[in-house]
Amino acid sequence: MKLTKEESTNMIYILGECFKNCLLASRVYRERFPGRRHPNARSFQRLMDRFDRNGTVRYEKHERIKPVINEQNEFNVLASVVEDPHRSTADISDMLTLTQTSVKRILRKNKFHPYRLQLSQALNEQDFENRINFCNWGLARIQEQARFFNSVLFTDEASFHNNGNVNRHNLHYYNDANPHFLRTVDPQHRWCLNVWGGILGVHIIGPHFFDGHLNGNIFQDFLNEDLDNLLENIPLGELRRMWFQLDGTPAHFSIRVLST
Repeated sequence: MKLTKEESTNMIYILGECFKNCLLASRVYRERFPGRRHPNARSFQRLMDRFDRNGTVRYEKHERIKPVINEQNEFNVLASVVEDPHRSTADISDMLTLTQTSVKRILRKNKFHPYRLQLSQALNEQDFENRINFCNWGLARIQEQARFFNSVLFTDEASFHNNGNVNRHNLHYYNDANPHFLRTVDPQHRWCLNVWGGILGVHIIGPHFFDGHLNGNIFQDFLNEDLDNLLENIPLGELRRMWFQLDGTPAHFSIRVLST
């Protein structure tokens, strides 16, 4: 606790009476000033040390150390992030014996920004050609019907894993321009709980939960037993025009599913 000048002065007098015995001084102070706060022996010891060091009961004023930022420090900080853009400001601070505040100020001055990790779906070689073919097919459908894609039931599954995930907060890339830092992930081939959902025009379909790894048998059961219930509130006219979109998950293209 921070003591007033009067409290500190009284404590020094009592320390003198008790021959610098801090424990005894704390007891005497408690008996002499029952209506005040009662500093313990450690508080007496700190006060005595400060008085012996400075000759006063006043608290020491600590001068704020201004960070040293010069041309050499700027060069070292910038060189460290160019060498390893993933290096944290804490690591740079320890490596260059600079404060972390100074490191951040130098990076900010030179317009370096910690760009965050973005996750992207893993692609195979044939996926690029397939995407172009799909775009051409979609353009042809739009020419026939301007609002064609309002009739497409777009679907996807999300995977929730029990073996951890990517912490995007701690993954960054320092640079003066956005490098579009990516890491490819393939969540469809891990043990997980899968959640299916769909969008048809202005309608949200689902969600539907698959317990365990999604395979052809489970997905076929979903198409035969659960999908109709999820679409029961969609007008019949929209269902007759509906296209059902699937992605490249192996379960979507098993023999059982294709024969459904």
